Formats: sequence, C-alpha cells, structure tokens
Amino acid sequence: MKHSKSLSMLRTAGCVLLSAILILGGMGTASAFDKPTRALAYTSFKNAFYNANGGGPGFFINQQGHTTQQMSFWTMSEMIEVTEDTVGVGIEPIAMVNSSCINFTNNNNNWWSWNLFNDDLAWASMAFSRAYAMTGNTTWRTLAKNAADDAWNRGWDTANGGMYQRDHSGSKATCANAPAGDAFFMLYQSLGDSNYRTKAQQELNWMNANGVYDPASGKVIVGPGAGNPSHSYDCGTYATLALWLGDSTAANKVGDFVQSQWGTSMQSFGQGSDAGGFNGICLRGLARTGHNIAFLQAACDKAWSCRNNSGLTSVNFGSRTADGTQLWSWDCSDMIAGMMCVPAAPASITSGQIYQLEPQNALGKRLDVTAGGGAGSKMEIYTSNNGNGQKFRINAMSGQSGVYQLVPQCSTTSCLDVVGSGINTGTLVDIWNNTSSFNQQWIIIPVDEANHVYMLEPLNATNLRLDVVGNGTANGTGVDVWTSNNGSNQKWILH
Repeated sequence: MKHSKSLSMLRTAGCVLLSAILILGGMGTASAFDKPTRALAYTSFKNAFYNANGGGPGFFINQQGHTTQQMSFWTMSEMIEVTEDTVGVGIEPIAMVNSSCINFTNNNNNWWSWNLFNDDLAWASMAFSRAYAMTGNTTWRTLAKNAADDAWNRGWDTANGGMYQRDHSGSKATCANAPAGDAFFMLYQSLGDSNYRTKAQQELNWMNANGVYDPASGKVIVGPGAGNPSHSYDCGTYATLALWLGDSTAANKVGDFVQSQWGTSMQSFGQGSDAGGFNGICLRGLARTGHNIAFLQAACDKAWSCRNNSGLTSVNFGSRTADGTQLWSWDCSDMIAGMMCVPAAPASITSGQIYQLEPQNALGKRLDVTAGGGAGSKMEIYTSNNGNGQKFRINAMSGQSGVYQLVPQCSTTSCLDVVGSGINTGTLVDIWNNTSSFNQQWIIIPVDEANHVYMLEPLNATNLRLDVVGNGTANGTGVDVWTSNNGSNQKWILH
C-alpha cells in the first residue's frame, strides 16, 4: 500500500511502442488459463511497454507515448517479480531475470539505503531473492539481504514492535510490515538463517496484535486503527506471510474477504496512481495459498475480457479498457501478474484417472517409487516398466480447481509428498500416508497441453517445482523440489 507516498514517485516515463500485433479487443471469450492465451497477454504487454535498449539490458517503462524514462524504484522491483512470474510458467527465459536485475542496479546502484521507504526495500529484497533462486547468482541474494537488513535496522521499532514505512519514524503501515515479513521469510529460505524466520514471525505477530488482521472477517487494513480501509495489496502480502508461517486458516480467510469485498472486478483504483499494481500483487499472494482458485481464475478471466484492441487491460477489471489512450505499465501489470500466478485447471487431465509421468529431460524414464515401496519411499526416475510404482491416480482436490493429489498404485493409502513439508530448494520427494496436507497437494501447471506437458507445484511451497535432481538422466536419479526455472527436468509428460 503506497497511498501515503507522493505521487511524484510515478514518473511520467513512457515506452517505445514496438511492432503492432493482433487486434485483440472483442475476441470471443477465450479463457485466460491456457499457455497460448497467457503468452498472448504477456506479448501484448511487452510490445506496449518494453524497451529492448539497443541490445543492452532492456527495461519496462511507465507509460505509452513516451520514449526513455523508466519506472520508479518500487514499481521496477515489482516488474522484476512479474518477469519472474512469466519465467515460472515457461514464457520468458531465465536470462530475462538477469537482464531486469542488471537494469535495476544500473539505475539504482548496488546499495539502496538512500531510499528512505522501508517498503520499497522490502520489495526489492523479494524481487532479488526470487532472482537468486531462479538464476543461482549470489550477487542477487546479497543485494536482497542488504536491502532487508537496512529496512530492519533502521525501521523496526525495538521498543514497541512494528516497522515504520519511512526510515525510523511516522506510520507503521501494513504496506511495510507484511512485505518485510515476506522478504525475511524468503531470506530464511535461501540462507537457512533462522533469524530471518524469527523476524518474519515478529512482523506477523505485531500485525495480529495491533488489529491489522480481523480473524472474523478476514479483512486486512492499511495499518493499526479502527475504521481504517483495506487495500488488495495488503491482503495479498499478509496472506502470503500467514501461509508461509503456518497459518493457512488466516491466509484462506483473507482470500474469502477479497472475494466478498470486491468480487472478480477486484478493487477499483484510478489510472496512473501509486496503487496501479495492487490487484496483481493481491492475486499473486492469494494464488500461493491454493484457496478458492476458481474465484481467482474468474478474476483473471474478467480482466482478460476487458482488454482493449492492443490486448491491454488497465487497473479497472470492471469495464473495458479504452483504445487509443496512453496507458501505464504499472496499471496494466495487474492482469499479467494474475494470469501468470493463478493456476489453470488442466483441460486434458481427468480426475480419478491413472497416469504415468515422464520427465522431459529423460525421455523413456518415469517418475518412480523406489523399489515400489510404501510410505516413506523416496522418488526417483527409472526406465518405463509399466509397474505400479510408476502409476499414479490423479485426484482433484474438492473446491480447488487445478489442485490435485497423486496416489501411487503401489501404495494406495499414500500420496506424493514433499518430505517434512520442506520449503527449501533440494527438499526430496517421497510418498507418505495421506494426510491431505499442503505438501501432498500439487498445482498442475499446463506448459504444452496439446502434448500433455505440465509442471507440478507443491502447495506448501508455491515457488518450487517437482524436479529431477541435477537434471540427471540415469536410472535412480532422485526427485526433489526446486525453484521454478523452466528447465526440461521440471516438465513432465503425462501418459
């Protein structure tokens, strides 16, 4: 939530409109949830707002009709996250993440303490933590750590708790505390330093103790104080933090509030304001919970139905976006973030059917329960043998479109399971007694439905994917969860 900031942060930057593409406005009722439509929406966005910069690191710009000026610090951070979202569903290559981060540092240097807004530092930290997880570039992790440390050291009230939005005084807005909590938890994931998890928990505890979250309604308000309003941005970032720290009840309740409060049109904001990207941030956060996916899909479909002739939907999902106007990239990012993050219900998967999963990096192999064992047996890949340890009944979770359990036919009381509900890259995958817990629920993401290619995302760690360890191809190579990187060892052909 940035409403307390000066709108001078929204620069009057613009874009070089690249080549015109298809005339998209008024096209039927195509779903937003297949890969071609996702790709088309992103291509429309990129054509309108991306400057390739003559072979240097490209950048997204603020507004159509201008040529050079770039986005602000925090909106540029969020645009890195949007880029990471596109990589996660296989539309952009990982190189685009590195390019975006290089452009950011070219514009903002490598030490960001000059920016007095702690929420800005939190967003940069999140974007660069995800960049490290995707690319393995430790420079991005160092920058993420430095940003979060700066925000904590100057912004956390050591006497009374809570993080100030600006420097070390003023309001303790939710827009600083929830993203900071998210950023700390991401550093805990990447560094394994439990002090960052403790800081994330302190953020959540402070918000709960000061009435930011209402457990009765699921409402998340902009900061402590009776009668304060709610913004979709805060709902998404709070739900993410609650989920990661184990309070799925609160995370799901927030999603219910968003649906009842704003519906599929989402929250309405004026064009060109600092609130332009709030709904995309909300949709990303709620998608991580895996709760009420059908509503989130409907919101994205609503946004897609409002696109103009250039394939762009601005900040308002409630009406068609006008043609011939100079739109803001920040406003139009909402639909893109939502469409990249909200899972699709795979059209070609039938709940209750038995499938075999073939890793695209090792054709001829199958996802295999080691020795066809029972609960606790680790997963591997092994040459196709039509055994029950290579057959999985895929069952849809009730009320969660696109979310499934995978039941091995060698142990039908077990499910495909992330060991110990792990959330870190490299956590192994096994089968375990069915508990219906998040680490046994998988979002199946279409990559190429025509050829039955999918990625599998564990609901307990929705930035990770089912992954063949080390891109291995030999029999007995293990299977883990790893940060989404669009690799062939994270893509599975369902037979």
